[in-house]
Amino acid sequence: MKIKRRSSSVHPTNIALENQLIGKPISPLQKHHCTDILCLIIFFLFIIGYIIFAAIVFTSGNPSQLLHPTDSQGQICGEEPYEDKKYLFFFDITQCLSWTTLIQRCSTKQICVQQCPTTDMTNAIIDARSNLFPSNRQTYRSQLVCDYGIDPNMAPYDTLTASQLVQQGKCASYTLASSSIAGRCFPTIVNLGLSDTAIIYNDNDTNQNFTFNASNGQQLTTNLINQAIQIVQKLYGLQVFAEKIGHDIYESLTFIAIGSILAIILTFLVIILMRYWARPLVWLILLALVGGLIFSTYYTFNQYIVLRSLNTTSTATFQFQTDISDYFSYPQTWLALGIISAIVLLIVLLILFVLRKRIRIALALIKEASRAIGKTPTTLIWPIIPLLLCIGIIVLCGSMAVFTASSSKPLFIVVNASANCCSTYTNGSYCIPSSFNAMYNNTGASCVFLNYGYADNYAFDQLPQVHQYYREFIRFLNKYKFIPHLYNLFGFLWFSTFITGFHQLVLAGAFASYYWTMDKTRFIGFPLLSSIKRSLLYHVGSVAFGSLIIAIIKMIRIIFQFIENRLKNRQGTGILRCCIRCIGCCCLCFERFFKFINRNAYIMISIYSKHFLHSAKTAFKLIINNPLRAIVLDKVTDFLIFLGVLFITALIGILAYLFFSGKIYLTKIGLVRPDLNYFWCPIILIVIITFLIAISFFDVFEMAVDTLFLCALKDMEVNNGTIEKPYYMTKSLAKVLNKYNKVPQAVEGK
Repeated sequence: MKIKRRSSSVHPTNIALENQLIGKPISPLQKHHCTDILCLIIFFLFIIGYIIFAAIVFTSGNPSQLLHPTDSQGQICGEEPYEDKKYLFFFDITQCLSWTTLIQRCSTKQICVQQCPTTDMTNAIIDARSNLFPSNRQTYRSQLVCDYGIDPNMAPYDTLTASQLVQQGKCASYTLASSSIAGRCFPTIVNLGLSDTAIIYNDNDTNQNFTFNASNGQQLTTNLINQAIQIVQKLYGLQVFAEKIGHDIYESLTFIAIGSILAIILTFLVIILMRYWARPLVWLILLALVGGLIFSTYYTFNQYIVLRSLNTTSTATFQFQTDISDYFSYPQTWLALGIISAIVLLIVLLILFVLRKRIRIALALIKEASRAIGKTPTTLIWPIIPLLLCIGIIVLCGSMAVFTASSSKPLFIVVNASANCCSTYTNGSYCIPSSFNAMYNNTGASCVFLNYGYADNYAFDQLPQVHQYYREFIRFLNKYKFIPHLYNLFGFLWFSTFITGFHQLVLAGAFASYYWTMDKTRFIGFPLLSSIKRSLLYHVGSVAFGSLIIAIIKMIRIIFQFIENRLKNRQGTGILRCCIRCIGCCCLCFERFFKFINRNAYIMISIYSKHFLHSAKTAFKLIINNPLRAIVLDKVTDFLIFLGVLFITALIGILAYLFFSGKIYLTKIGLVRPDLNYFWCPIILIVIITFLIAISFFDVFEMAVDTLFLCALKDMEVNNGTIEKPYYMTKSLAKVLNKYNKVPQAVEGK
């Protein structure tokens, strides 16, 4: 008997009968075609624009402006013409003793030096020693730190005393033994504490005591120096913190790699076990979760009681600390952790009690998804590709942000200007160093570097280091710097959501091919490769459409969140902030809703090859017609899968904590714990990487469950189990959904 295909029927019986004989996968629509072409064109145009934007920014930006200190002339320390001078020296750090420093810049002269000062010295000591020991005059004067091109031992400066050089602003009035922090020389006197003690130097060579004075004649004290250092360090505190974090990450790279490998192995092991023992494994994870929360609640409250009973900590004031380990000395920390653990424990127990019947059905769905993954094992390897692409997007957009921020010019302002000393110039006015210093050199005012940016009244054409070909674009970047950053941010949001959507579409196509095969024991071919091919050839526009919606919603939410943060410390903005917060909350709800719709729309696109809006409508209609099944059952399954992710993350995180905190030693196998500033830094990084790895691979499970379940809903909608319209679902899934064929059942996958 010749079997004839019908192209108009969704599930023709003759195709089903033929498929039952040959075991080939079918789709309700055999012929795929391109979808959402207009959005595809828009997406490609955006990519072309982003490439042009990246080319211009990468050729005009200079990240060294952000990573290295800059002197008063806008020159970057460690770069031409100061390649051998990598450190920034403050002529008088006490001039930074103003909170305007946080907004503008410390007004004292700053120069690049080869090394930070190693001794305490003043101009008075140098003059006294030079007068007492004339033969060593050059040696003593060489200890002065002077401006570029100023050599106190060479004409015409060799005839001037050290005090005269200081008065003329040529040299610093004092130096203190300093250390480099983020490339800047800070006096180590900060280690003496905040006692208001005058800085006095007992010079054995001259048998005199010398006091240290600032450039304005004020006597230096440890308190004065420390206050100035604290303000300056607020400017660079984040960079210092990032420098320490970078050191810890570098020292822990080997252990981070080991933790990542263990996470991959453990994730694969759990997935393989779920293929055969899904039910006992999930219950074991649930018991482990409840047991862990019980122990966590007991341990945290016990630590709180112990610390509370100690006099040294019971009255301790809770303060902000840069080292997280310091927080664990406060009983308040353990009390908060105990309360959180108890609340989470109660929530988990309540969820398990309410959903105990649904959990049994969800376990059957997970087992069915395990069979589908077993038939398409390449789907477990597939998440590596979108994960690498996401990492690449993060690196690209992060680099773009850095280069965009540094695609600007040095700005200079006038400081220390007295009334009517410099024509129309006043303190804070923009200036050109070469012309200003030549005209007003003897007024006490100076033109110092402020930052990199743009001002409307600034003479751009007089500035050095201007890229002629990109001058107009750089001017645009500096004047409206938020626009390129918004463009880059939107690009990151669109690209990242596109990769996620394409990942879901490919998996949906592979699992849909499995579902619409009648004889699943004879499931043949390469469904993942076929799905990738179909997605690339026909459905990139649909993915671009769906991801564009999510990106726009995310962008709106981020903008409103930024506005709310800017209004946080302003008086009289309570109502406005409340409205903005409500809008942000609505945007978050819309974002989650459309993510849910997109996920199901991609499944329908992979089956029917319809455009995005039609597929989203079809998927939404299926969900609305089956709310209890589609929402409750699907979310219970997602919850159980998420518990598996948490189990793997927690296990690897505990092992990392035990190692880096010194609770366990692995020196016998050659693993020596590195010396770190913050031992929690690699732990957090390992936990984040483990979570990303686990959630990437378990997302395959989630997508398998969602695809099979939505296919089953569509199967039940168009078929009735008769000979003419048999169900394509397996026997076990039919049992869960209480649906049965009146013809021989679809053969189970082993």
